[in-house]
Amino acid sequence: MPDYDGNSWCDPFKTWMHVYNFDPLANISDAAQRKLVIGAEVALWSEQTDPTVLDGRLWPRACAMAETAWSGKSDGSGHVRTTGEVAQRLHNQRFRMVGRGINAEPMQPLWCARNPGACNLP
Repeated sequence: MPDYDGNSWCDPFKTWMHVYNFDPLANISDAAQRKLVIGAEVALWSEQTDPTVLDGRLWPRACAMAETAWSGKSDGSGHVRTTGEVAQRLHNQRFRMVGRGINAEPMQPLWCARNPGACNLP
């Protein structure tokens, strides 16, 4: 039997942070070609999902991709946005979803949400 390192058997399991860090424009250097990218899509593989966990897994990742697709991975000055910068916004969005009856999983531990930036230390 192989020795597993703790990752999912269907590795790599994608967290909202992994989805957020994806840059759909990363390998497109031609400005004209970059303008042709008009949207993004979030896939959720059914091998790791069933109806009891659908909302919990899908919506946090979809929110992370929406943030990246809408804002881009970097601002006009070249600063690349990090998960630490967006965590509070996504936590607030998750809170709104839960208030509307969507069972989205937490984006971060509640302590981290109550203490912004404290969980981003090395």
